[in-house]
Amino acid sequence: MTTIQNMLADMRRELMSANPPLGVSTTPAEGFRTHRFESEVPLSCSTGEIAVSFILSGVKTVTVGGRFFSYGAGEGLLCGAALPSTFRAMHASPEEPFLSVSLALDRATLIELAEHLPQTDQKENAELPPEAIFVFEPTEDLLFDFERLIKLLKTPELAPLRAPCIIRDIHSLLLAGPTAARLLPLLRESAPANTVVRAIGWLRRNFDKPISIEALAKLHGMSTSNFHRQFKAVAGMSPLQFQKQIRLCEAQHLMLAERAQVSAAAYAVGYESPTQFVRDYKRLFGDSPLRDVRKRRDFGRTAESIKLVGVEHGTRTAA
Repeated sequence: MTTIQNMLADMRRELMSANPPLGVSTTPAEGFRTHRFESEVPLSCSTGEIAVSFILSGVKTVTVGGRFFSYGAGEGLLCGAALPSTFRAMHASPEEPFLSVSLALDRATLIELAEHLPQTDQKENAELPPEAIFVFEPTEDLLFDFERLIKLLKTPELAPLRAPCIIRDIHSLLLAGPTAARLLPLLRESAPANTVVRAIGWLRRNFDKPISIEALAKLHGMSTSNFHRQFKAVAGMSPLQFQKQIRLCEAQHLMLAERAQVSAAAYAVGYESPTQFVRDYKRLFGDSPLRDVRKRRDFGRTAESIKLVGVEHGTRTAA
């Protein structure tokens, strides 16, 4: 076995010995979560956050706009911007559960640390697509820090003291390792991708309001055509598609966690027509809102769905 494989095996053992709850669970280390599933779960959605995750066992599929990702044990997914997505944990059973860990990243910390880096080769960065989400292979140093966070699950009283230093180191490693070339353009003030990230933050804060793409482009100092092109390159979807998916994820959260009626959820997230909301919901989740919510509850996942959606919704207004 390689060093990476040995580290993953150790992380799996450490995580299972800590006996994390089923579903997505927060931990005493701020922003650090465990993901454990023992069966395939219905397609779930997230309004998104800036985060990094690693799979220890199993496979996960993630769809962001028109981009589809499938990644498994030993691979990581970095979200450099808070993008809405749908996802599903695959190949999970009680004997071989799906296991992963994730960490919410702090954009201000990334920007602060990036200022201490030497100017990177802009030509080299320009050769990479300005995509805000991508799969990557973690370094040994990065896995070592995540293993340290996993070990803190057994000594939660030490998490407030030790976790912040580990988490800050993870931020620095993401800026210096194989993820840096794609992550840095999302942080640097002069980069077009950074302008899109700021627009994403505006859309997240105003997802329930009517938007004008022309006005949004002008607000962020771009022509309409250039803004639309840059936004789609970074986010994998248009601004209107982005807004629609945020609304649908928020509405599902309201119906599952707060038991809102379909029409009430539709109006709460900014839809003017419940009929249009039902059509859009079915297109994304494959069933009508009523049947979809009932199916999730009949599946025996009411509490788990609420926890999963609630945890993933933890940064609804993050940039």
